[in-house]
Amino acid sequence: LLCYELSLFSSYLKQQLPAFQKASVIRHIPLLLALLYPIFYCTMMINSKGFYAGSPGVALQCKRSHQCIPYETHLGTVTVKTSVANFLTEIRATIKRETTEAHTLLALPMNPLFNALIGLKNPTSFDYFLPIQSLRKEGEEKLLKEIIKTKPDIIILSTIAIDNDEKRRIQNYAPLIYHYIVHNYLAVNMVEGFFIMVRDKKGQKQK
Repeated sequence: LLCYELSLFSSYLKQQLPAFQKASVIRHIPLLLALLYPIFYCTMMINSKGFYAGSPGVALQCKRSHQCIPYETHLGTVTVKTSVANFLTEIRATIKRETTEAHTLLALPMNPLFNALIGLKNPTSFDYFLPIQSLRKEGEEKLLKEIIKTKPDIIILSTIAIDNDEKRRIQNYAPLIYHYIVHNYLAVNMVEGFFIMVRDKKGQKQK
């Protein structure tokens, strides 16, 4: 969004430069504010929250707190917080302990970085499944069909209330997917609120 806004701003300046020189600046204040808002938003989130802004915010927090360490992944060395390193290490140990044949991993409702950091492919076409996607036609049904067809070896499931809204727990906005998972996968560990689940090859209670 920020890049798109900046490209619009650049195009607007090229087209309107003569008008800017002649017209009152007041006429352009609303547009300028609209274009500058994403910059302000990202700057605030990176410096104050380190959350929605993603990697830049986390990297800045690491640099400031000196609480980050190198962590080896199959993609190379990344820098993460010590707590995150311990978290990932426990998840990887759980997967290794429970199965020696894991090739695929699906993280729900989000957190596709698990696939990159742990080194297992996501067998579906969904990197995440948020409430808005469940409102789309065949949204939940499409992902459910892919889960049934591809049979992920590992599912990392979080049942948090997104934005502290109970309606935005996955079991509430995607009940079909949640029902299938709890009837066909076994929870073998819970790490920091994430259920590590392996496919129940013996049970297969629900198709």
